[in-house]
Amino acid sequence: DISNMIYTCKGLRNLDVRELAIQIVVDFITRDTESSTSSASSASLQSPLKRQRRTHTNDTESGENEVVDIWKTEWGKMITHRRINDPSSSVAKKFRRRFRLPFSVFDRFLVPLCRDGKIFGPSTVMKTPIEFKILIALRILATGNCASDIEESSSIPENSCNFYFKQFVMNFAEAYFDEFVYFPSGGELCAIVRTYARMGFPMCCGSLDCIHVRLGKCPVELTEMCTDKKGYPSLAYQCVVGPTKRIFYSSDYFFGSNNDKTGTANDDLLQRIHRGLLKDVRGVVYDANNVPRLCKGGYFLVDGGYNKYPYLIDPLQTPFRHDERVWSECLENVRKNAECTFWMLKNRFRYFLNPIQHHKLDTIDAAWKCSCIFHNMLISYSGDDILEWESINPALENEENDEEADTEVEDLGEDYSVSASRCGDIPTHAMQRGRDFVACCPHDHEALKSYLVTHFFHQNANLG
Repeated sequence: DISNMIYTCKGLRNLDVRELAIQIVVDFITRDTESSTSSASSASLQSPLKRQRRTHTNDTESGENEVVDIWKTEWGKMITHRRINDPSSSVAKKFRRRFRLPFSVFDRFLVPLCRDGKIFGPSTVMKTPIEFKILIALRILATGNCASDIEESSSIPENSCNFYFKQFVMNFAEAYFDEFVYFPSGGELCAIVRTYARMGFPMCCGSLDCIHVRLGKCPVELTEMCTDKKGYPSLAYQCVVGPTKRIFYSSDYFFGSNNDKTGTANDDLLQRIHRGLLKDVRGVVYDANNVPRLCKGGYFLVDGGYNKYPYLIDPLQTPFRHDERVWSECLENVRKNAECTFWMLKNRFRYFLNPIQHHKLDTIDAAWKCSCIFHNMLISYSGDDILEWESINPALENEENDEEADTEVEDLGEDYSVSASRCGDIPTHAMQRGRDFVACCPHDHEALKSYLVTHFFHQNANLG
């Protein structure tokens, strides 16, 4: 059959050439059959079936294939170390430095999530253990390393590392982003409003700011739209951050050439707030005569680049009076938690600290959302998201005001209903003098800021 096949090929009609070609083909088939048979028999004798699925075949310098046991690599030895579960051990600290997550979070929380969510597909078709696939994605996010560097530590081919990273970030962000990054409601929102009220900003629900991530391989057709004011292409995200640096919301990406006002006009969360998402958040604001006013309508703290909406409170541009200047400086201090969060996230996941070396914007967007998920995981793991304040507010002057303030916060209720039954314990003059600041009325922006300045300076009279 081989002889007939070669004979029909044009150019092999010469007898000597035809015989030489037949001999080459026969030798090749024989050698390939013997090598495959010997490798299969040696693998079946040396390792069990379970371990056989967890090996890789790499090309050596001599051109021959070498079977590598992935559990005997540097990463495999690290995650099977006997002291890896001890957070104070050197190997556990090394694991967190390299992958940014404690091993307990990785082993007991992240791996089961990926298995249950089938992030990498059905487990029956996996050749590489799921632990190593997750470690590849974490390593790239943590350090921004390229796949060729990871191949040296894990013995997993470079093209496989790139594939596992994209598969992880895309599927993990789609499956769990809404579960870990969400805007609070009910009692959780009540605790956040109470926290900001004790800082001097009643009815505040968080800090809103924009962050840019630089693109190292921006598509040519998008370069002009992505170039921001600093002159390099980037993607921008609008995020809401709470007082504990927990990320409540992150928008989808928009091009870096858009400013904060454009992002606000096209952001989904701010559109819902404009339609009245926070209209039932209430708080008591005191005027210069110590008369409480019941105000309604939550807001975010922002910088001066946003629109003058009543749910976006920025510092005064020209603070002439002393109280206005003090209030603006304190607002900047409270609002800095958003910028601190962005700096923490970029330094923790250095994939975003340097120009990103990926072409597809969807991959970058999914990687950003995964980083937000891991950031919130670490906030919960460290216990920094627990809002524990003293029962007595030092800004209040006497016990009557203290009891009154506790009543006004408790009466916000789980759902922030503004029915008359919920307002029974708030002083009558507050109900009579109260003014509602509805989130969809832009002309109330400056009026609300004026009330907040007076309230802040009155409650912190010692600042004068």
